[in-house]
Amino acid sequence: MKFDLSCPFTTFTMKTFWTRFASIVVIATSLNAQFSVLGQTFLSDLPVPDGIVYSVKYDAGAQVVYIGGAFTHVDGQPRNHLASIDVLNGTLTSWNPNVNGIVYAMQWSSDTLYVGGEFGVVGTTARNNLAAFALSSGALTSWNPSTNGTVRTIDLASNTAYVGGEFTSIGTTPVPHVGGIGTQGTGAVTSCIPSDCDAQVRSLRVHGAVFWMGGDFGQVGGSTRAHLAALNYSSCGTTSWNPSADGQVNFVSEGSGTDVHVAGSFQNVGGQFRNGVAAINKNTGNATIWDANCDGEGRCLAANSWVLFVGGQFDHLGGQPRNGLGAVRLSDGGDVGWDPELENGDNPVIVNSLSTRGIGVDYVFAGGDFQTVGGTLHPYFAAWSGMFTNLAESNVLPVLNLYPNPVDDILNMDGDLGNARALVIQNVLGERVFSVPVSHAIDLSFLSPGAYFITLLDDEGVPQRRASLIRR
Repeated sequence: MKFDLSCPFTTFTMKTFWTRFASIVVIATSLNAQFSVLGQTFLSDLPVPDGIVYSVKYDAGAQVVYIGGAFTHVDGQPRNHLASIDVLNGTLTSWNPNVNGIVYAMQWSSDTLYVGGEFGVVGTTARNNLAAFALSSGALTSWNPSTNGTVRTIDLASNTAYVGGEFTSIGTTPVPHVGGIGTQGTGAVTSCIPSDCDAQVRSLRVHGAVFWMGGDFGQVGGSTRAHLAALNYSSCGTTSWNPSADGQVNFVSEGSGTDVHVAGSFQNVGGQFRNGVAAINKNTGNATIWDANCDGEGRCLAANSWVLFVGGQFDHLGGQPRNGLGAVRLSDGGDVGWDPELENGDNPVIVNSLSTRGIGVDYVFAGGDFQTVGGTLHPYFAAWSGMFTNLAESNVLPVLNLYPNPVDDILNMDGDLGNARALVIQNVLGERVFSVPVSHAIDLSFLSPGAYFITLLDDEGVPQRRASLIRR
């Protein structure tokens, strides 16, 4: 949890530090690539759970990753179904919410973590399938909407938590499989209730006046919609968007530009053959020419502006052998050369959840059902650092004013820092060498002489300002 931002940046050993961030730059060989592929360092020292992970969420500002699933221990310590890991230290945090059933979904705002799943008690307090925690303290909040069935997905917008799953009511209100809940107070059902969704919703994403949803359903909002639909959340009626998948949809991502990316067990969607992963035009509902060449089921997606990470149950992705996890270019679906080498003995590898945040994609976190990563025993949860950095990103971010520059010890930052929350320093290879909460004066006397890049991140780890720096 976000207990004390100063702790993660001051207590780890130098051995842990350099293990975590050292990497060798390998420039992407494809002429179409818009990024460099960095060292892809597998973080083998992170704690692991003793059961399947279904949900992963990374808080880049606090350098904490939350995991939810079917486990009861993490790193040998009791942690029933929900835990948090300090990424910089590589240690389990003291937070122990003690959820009595499986956690399938998580989403967080700047100050609250929302979780959904199949449970009835958190700690000693009744919470039916939905709960919320204050990030500042880790304490359970009074938010208690209570569903009568499993919650599979959560997204947040405009003081509303949109939830989907196997439930048919929220509190005493009939709500079949998808609905909105106010995030204020104890969690009242909002007016947005599509009354006729006929099967579970597995994923939803809110953007603007629309939320896209995927799942097992065939009808919603008064319209026939096979596994995919878009609803106007002011009226709860379906839009004309109708890609019509021939199998269940596990994940819907907002995508970029004019596209929505979807993953599932379908083979045809948007009028085209697309196995497991597809890009759908937001306006027409037609599949685009983009094709990730997946040969199995897609279960989760995570993207930055150049790369789409895909998790699921498959053997090939982007034309290359990839066992349940890989990455493809958003430009053409081609493989980017990253193979995490997951294995699960005689059982199939299944990746259920992905989370990426940071500069470009500084970390990738994966949760699912697997046992080894690159031959190393590391079951159910894995992470990699130094993944992808956009070569042109510094050209589009506002400039950060620094003085003195060059600097000997104390560096000052001038002007309004806006909503920036964390400061990250990288060397010229793109390796992160220092992170600290934002302030107008930073002591850099420990830095070796040389050239560096400074980036300010907001509460969700999105870059806000950038500048170059010389340490004398």
